[in-house]
Amino acid sequence: MTLPPQSWDTHIYLPPDRASTGATSLAGHLVKASPAHNFALCMSITDSPDTLPVFIDTITALNEMHRRARGTVILRPDEMTPTRLRTLQSQGIRSIRLHIVRIAMDLGADIGNVEKVISGTAQRLHGEGLSWPIDAQLSLSTWSRLSELLVKLHQEFGTTFIADHMFCAGPDSAGSKDFGRCLDLVERGIVHVKISGLAKYAPAGIETLRPIIEQVLRCRGGDMALWGSDWPHVDLEGDRAEVDVEEQLSRLKDICQGLGEGYWEKLTVENAQRLLL
Repeated sequence: MTLPPQSWDTHIYLPPDRASTGATSLAGHLVKASPAHNFALCMSITDSPDTLPVFIDTITALNEMHRRARGTVILRPDEMTPTRLRTLQSQGIRSIRLHIVRIAMDLGADIGNVEKVISGTAQRLHGEGLSWPIDAQLSLSTWSRLSELLVKLHQEFGTTFIADHMFCAGPDSAGSKDFGRCLDLVERGIVHVKISGLAKYAPAGIETLRPIIEQVLRCRGGDMALWGSDWPHVDLEGDRAEVDVEEQLSRLKDICQGLGEGYWEKLTVENAQRLLL
């Protein structure tokens, strides 16, 4: 499927053999794997700090191929030093992914401790004059519980957030109070939403998530939605799923066109350019 010129894949990972493959070769894998022209690479929960150099080098290699590339990195709070943040900005990094929050919530951490990590990150970024959004893959209920904090941080620092995989909402989430709270954050311009991870959250097919996708796209006239392939579709155990990205995009285009003019271009091009460049 042909995407609009200058389209973006905002949720794509380095392939599993990253440690033994040069950056130019890795960049070539990404170009072949996704129909998008530009890329926002994500570090995954399984990436070690040793991955960062090849991650940065791959962003550089993509840019040298006349693509536009940016990155989302995972950093611990103690790693967010002024020098580190400024260096990453110059290397094309444009957001921080707080996987430590996801892990903490999975382990039953107190929500207050999680809020401290998010607040501290927002304060550090603001202090360095960086408008990076804070990216996270959290459960729908966790996003809902954090909603008051996110509003506060947005008002205080101008912080925005990115919710991976549509807040991890499932087919039964449409109409729930938690999803309603999350949509309010989107409508207020506080949370951007990646329409990604469709194979994970709609194993019976993308049509089961159509109500969720449509509601996300309708917020602010489609200005807050981003598309991501989630390639190479590897789970925490290292198993790789076969995903028909072309079919997913065809269905997404149909949904966008059903909502009106311009939604498809916003999802695949315009929103990412505004957020990442």
